[in-house]
Amino acid sequence: LLFVSTIEPRKNINALISAFNYLKQNSKIDHHLVLIGQKGWHYEPIFAAIDASPWKSQIHHLNYLSDELVALFYAKADAFVYPSHYEGFGLPVLEAMTLGAPVITSNTSSLPEVAGDAAVLVKPDDSMQLAEAILQVITDSKLRKELIEKGQERAKLFSWERTAKATIKAYQSLLT
Repeated sequence: LLFVSTIEPRKNINALISAFNYLKQNSKIDHHLVLIGQKGWHYEPIFAAIDASPWKSQIHHLNYLSDELVALFYAKADAFVYPSHYEGFGLPVLEAMTLGAPVITSNTSSLPEVAGDAAVLVKPDDSMQLAEAILQVITDSKLRKELIEKGQERAKLFSWERTAKATIKAYQSLLT
């Protein structure tokens, strides 16, 4: 299970850790959780949640990786999980779809616009719904294949120029 972005509260990583803990306890999944990203603001409670997890040895934080290595993680992930509360654009969702990872993301902010029907959308504050979505994606090979195919088609709708303009617009909205 993969998450890629800055490690900070608005990314809702604690809900992902809660869902992971629930699945390890109740569904006995054999997956690991990989968090790739640099520490942002107020990251301490996220690492406290990792340390408190009975499965902390199966939760891995990788600070900075080359684009090539991140792409490899996307391509090998059984699910890319991005339960963010707020995004200006949601570039990690687009990257995941482009590189063949089935996506689970929030039904809020700009994320449904980016994901379209090519992802499983969940309420970011509902860690049980998040856990159910993860379990569904990792156990249903037909659904995974469908999400991968839809994601790769959806990603083609976004040119890098269009993505860059949307990203700049998002950054500008944060500055005003």
